[in-house]
Amino acid sequence: MTTNISIETQTINTLRLLSNQMITKAGSGHPGIALGAAPILYELYANQLKINPENPKMINRDRFVLSAGHGAALLYATLHLAGFNMADCKIKPNTLHKKTAETLMVID
Repeated sequence: MTTNISIETQTINTLRLLSNQMITKAGSGHPGIALGAAPILYELYANQLKINPENPKMINRDRFVLSAGHGAALLYATLHLAGFNMADCKIKPNTLHKKTAETLMVID
């Protein structure tokens, strides 16, 4: 029996898997946002945002800010699948709010 799973569903499940692998490897965090928000980030990056992975500093690009620090793995996986070169990405602890364990992702 062959099942036909849409490319959208496959991509969303891949986002969930990659995010949860990062969370597990880090030994910190929880997968809630990775599981729940994957369809939202897929829709934004696949169909709504004006982006160009080949020119990430495009003047008129849309920007997306994810304020939930525990969702950084999901954002990282989304950017990777959208075609951005994540080797240039620097992930740093957010030092602005010492009471939280948020993550700041900078793409130079």
